Amino acid sequence: FHLHNSGLWTLNYKIGKSQLITVGGPKDITDNIEYAQLEESFYNFISDSQHRADIKKLIHSLLSSKTKSISIHEPMMLNPSDNRNPFVVYLNTMQSVRGNNTGALAEFQAQSEKFALIEEEHPLAERIYNELRQGRHVILTGHAGDGKSTIALEVYRKFAKLPPNAKLALSPIMDITGENISIVKDLSENKDTAGLLAQILTSDRAFLLVSNTGALLKMFRESGENKLETEAKLLKEFNKENGKFSCNGREFSIYNLAKLDNLPLAKRVFQKMLEDANWQHCQNCSCRDYCVILRNRNALTANNGRGVDRIFLIYQRLLAYGQRLTMRQLIEHLAWTLTGGQ
Repeated sequence: FHLHNSGLWTLNYKIGKSQLITVGGPKDITDNIEYAQLEESFYNFISDSQHRADIKKLIHSLLSSKTKSISIHEPMMLNPSDNRNPFVVYLNTMQSVRGNNTGALAEFQAQSEKFALIEEEHPLAERIYNELRQGRHVILTGHAGDGKSTIALEVYRKFAKLPPNAKLALSPIMDITGENISIVKDLSENKDTAGLLAQILTSDRAFLLVSNTGALLKMFRESGENKLETEAKLLKEFNKENGKFSCNGREFSIYNLAKLDNLPLAKRVFQKMLEDANWQHCQNCSCRDYCVILRNRNALTANNGRGVDRIFLIYQRLLAYGQRLTMRQLIEHLAWTLTGGQ
């Protein structure tokens, strides 16, 4: 369901059922969706036995190799004689045209010094930071790629007073030194959710819970309260930008990123990608007069950034017709707009 915009397949809904924007669990899918249909050219490709044999051979060779494994799209590394702009190399780690978008994940950005070049603080980060300081539990949910982990990273850096270019090793639960606060980076990474919930409900620590809706529903259904009533209350609050929920006397603030317009934030990130400081390396490059990447960048910054405005009018039109893109998808699009993978 969460890959229905990937281009690999489309979802065919049951008669009389409307298109789903978000789901609370598998039942929503089975009640509304009849089947998924593979994109025709991809279906035809894998219907060929020779193609399937080639794919299996490639996977087998990668898994059985005793040498260093190489990803299908590994970012090109700079060497001392290389004249490429390092920022362009960084941008190319974020687009997923070759099926590898690990560079767009928060785990990658937490290790990248260049993240500071494009980071734009999410408006929710300050609100969540203040709620945690006041001892309130906060739930942060949304679609995969909406930026949940990146916001958790921002909040952690605020408490730890770390700059954006500081490298971090992320763990499933991050306790903040000197503060009575913990951040659960991804609830689905925690196997003992019952024990975690018991700790949240009984300790005096404030928790930031980052999770998709399915894992949250499963955890709170096991809280000992009426399961159907608990699920109904949660689903109602998930349907808001900022909901409230109580469990065993403990209050939770809920922020659902899927309900927010992320285009203004993505536009500010794109404008940072285009800033002069990131392109100084290109000014002394011998190929600057015919480099297509630099031409793209210069075209987008000309005429007071009118090109950027027009790109985001297209995104606004897509949103108005029900096609909301996640932050990860937007950043991948925008990085590709500049470099074309070159």
